[in-house]
Amino acid sequence: MTEKSVWMVDQLAAAKVVRELDLGITAEQTERLAALLAEHRVDTLDLGVTRIQSVISQAVRDVLLRNQHRDAAWSDGCRSAESAIFAATFSVVNEMRPRQNRTTGQVLRSLVRQARSPAAAEPLLQRIDASAHGAPTQSA
Repeated sequence: MTEKSVWMVDQLAAAKVVRELDLGITAEQTERLAALLAEHRVDTLDLGVTRIQSVISQAVRDVLLRNQHRDAAWSDGCRSAESAIFAATFSVVNEMRPRQNRTTGQVLRSLVRQARSPAAAEPLLQRIDASAHGAPTQSA
């Protein structure tokens, strides 16, 4: 796995594992842990894409079977759609991710926009209200 494949989320997860388990490991070992977590993330995403392709493909086949009375052009369109689904591999999905990390300013602006949104603020306000009354809260 190349260094580019290790995302910030992998590094954060590795740091959290090290901290939570109180592991006394070197920075090099933490980087290796981040690389392992990145491999797991990639494998999981690949499995998810494969599963989604399978479900969609089965749905297309079911539609084709139910609509055998339709003309050949209609069936060809469904088969073309199925082929397009299979062509959408994990590498294509991976290319859709943002190319650059967001700056601190971009993150802060995003948080401010979210905080201004009443719908987004509601769960946070419920947790704050619950904690004010002594109820245990779940960390996000």
